[in-house]
Amino acid sequence: MESFNVKFEERQNGKIAYVYFQTSPYNTLTGDQLYELRDLMWDLSEKSDLIVLTSDNEKYFCNGLDPVYLLNASVQDRMRTIDMMIQIIYDLYDLPIPYIAEFTGHAMAGGLVVSAPAEYRFMLNGEFLTGFSEIPVGLFLPSIYMEVVKDYVTPRYLRDVFEGKMFTPKEALEIGLVDGIADNREDLRKLVLDKADHLLSLPKKAYLESRLKARKQKKEWLKRFLEKDKEILRPEVMENDVPIVMKGIIDKVINKKKRSN
Repeated sequence: MESFNVKFEERQNGKIAYVYFQTSPYNTLTGDQLYELRDLMWDLSEKSDLIVLTSDNEKYFCNGLDPVYLLNASVQDRMRTIDMMIQIIYDLYDLPIPYIAEFTGHAMAGGLVVSAPAEYRFMLNGEFLTGFSEIPVGLFLPSIYMEVVKDYVTPRYLRDVFEGKMFTPKEALEIGLVDGIADNREDLRKLVLDKADHLLSLPKKAYLESRLKARKQKKEWLKRFLEKDKEILRPEVMENDVPIVMKGIIDKVINKKKRSN
């Protein structure tokens, strides 16, 4: 099965590319899948006018890095994967066309990371959560993540985001982490398409050039954080700390579910 399913839709003012996560039962990501997602998004930026990140999974939009993969990976592959997990937020911020994230389920850790640079994020209401879970599980939280979400999260809640609070859809909407919520998938898609159609209706040259200029200025600022964040990619951290954290996640999430079944 392909890690990502792509569908296209012609709208009145342009073409939308839908990218569906279908990586695993939890929609987690391996190192190779991170690279594939980054390259796919850039490829689609030449074939469409707007991208929607979404999922058909009943529970998970995208649940971050795959803990089983990271536990069994070599030190070199762990470094490569976490390097891309930091790099991808910068690379997606640099996309030449807008994209929208449609949270059809949990959007935890890396799921929020790949959605943070999007123009808009919309979330399905219900028992779903979103947030940066890195610090609570014992992982380093790259500063570049916070620098991106500062653009839209209400300042008084940034500490909660940094400390790894998991937000319900209503809470995420209240603090600005998402831009709208809906009670069912049909209404969620309507929110996404209403905003997509609005963006596509704007004078293309004026909008894209203005967007590019604004993001270019921010990108130069983000690059400083990117370089500093990658200093964490030390062999001793990848060899000693990461396996401990991954074992804890596997026991808490995957093994707990197996025991409950």
